[in-house]
Amino acid sequence: MLAASCLGAFVVDQTTALRSTMILRLVELRRKREKSATCAIVAAMPLTPDQRRDLLLTERTRDAEVIAAVVNRVLAENPDADLLEIEMTFRAAGGTAFLVVTADGFDVIIGMKNWVAALDEFGRTPEMNRQLLAAAANPE
Repeated sequence: MLAASCLGAFVVDQTTALRSTMILRLVELRRKREKSATCAIVAAMPLTPDQRRDLLLTERTRDAEVIAAVVNRVLAENPDADLLEIEMTFRAAGGTAFLVVTADGFDVIIGMKNWVAALDEFGRTPEMNRQLLAAAANPE
């Protein structure tokens, strides 16, 4: 009986050790992946953290005119920024402000239902709008 309980304790210790090793490996892999993903995100996004913060704080006001003013300010300050990147900043934060390209530049639309209605009015899909947002700041 004593041998069986010692064997059971040995199996439990080995299982715990194996789990610990596996967890450490997973954490290590996750850190490597997060570092490379973070580097890729930072390299692909020309918005500064302050500009991103300003956009997101302004987005919380749900005032389209104020948001448009801040978007125009960010575009004026940062020639590398474009409307698509600003739109993706709002999407990543789960914001309710949407950008729609118009003949005069862009409109800020508050709320997903209003955004879908605006896209229907222009006869666009969300993908088409994203392409137009990218092309608006980078005409080719």
